[in-house]
Amino acid sequence: MSGMLSFVKPTSDSSVGAFDCPYCGAFAQQLVVNVNASTVTQAPTIYSGAPMTRIRNMTIRECCVCGGLCFFDSGDRLLFPPTDANIPLPHKDMSPDIQNQYLEARSVAGVSPRAAGALIRLALQMLCEELTGTKGSINQMIGTLQTAGVPDRVIKAMDILRITGNRAVHPGQLNMEEDPITVHKIFGLLNLIVDEAIAKPREIEALYDELPEGALFAIKDRDRKSNLK
Repeated sequence: MSGMLSFVKPTSDSSVGAFDCPYCGAFAQQLVVNVNASTVTQAPTIYSGAPMTRIRNMTIRECCVCGGLCFFDSGDRLLFPPTDANIPLPHKDMSPDIQNQYLEARSVAGVSPRAAGALIRLALQMLCEELTGTKGSINQMIGTLQTAGVPDRVIKAMDILRITGNRAVHPGQLNMEEDPITVHKIFGLLNLIVDEAIAKPREIEALYDELPEGALFAIKDRDRKSNLK
């Protein structure tokens, strides 16, 4: 994607020269092909559902990176690929249970963004329980993580997800049906949290453990002397 939190949604609008490709994930230039198929009596079925029998002024955009084709109707609605293809896959370092929760949210995002928001909030709760080793309110667990020294940017991301997910399920507080960019960003935020709170620390620890034994001893000796001062 063009960025974990930045997202340019696919569109048939030719004035938008590039968007995030739902196939390869690259922010890439998209060629435009206009198709007037008003005389077609039976078009191929390009998505799961009833066959399209009449297509008027369908627009096809082709990714200059991977060649993937996006099909739009005259109302700029993405017909294919499915809308959840625009949402990034879960971070590889998510635990299986949280990944399943994430994928469930991803599968319903195009149909019910509010449901996706609620499910991602539940995924955040599961992640907080995993990180703290406790159960309780998300707000309390985030406070525990902050006290434990989790970086402020990660705490802020958690609070954004907590509050956005909560507002999504209360009518009048947040209309996610009309704000697909927000829907996309909440998935990116959860991936960012996993990257900062799990993946990067794990990578640093692995590299540290590979240091020569003599260097590790010298570091421990330095830290011991510092603690005595």
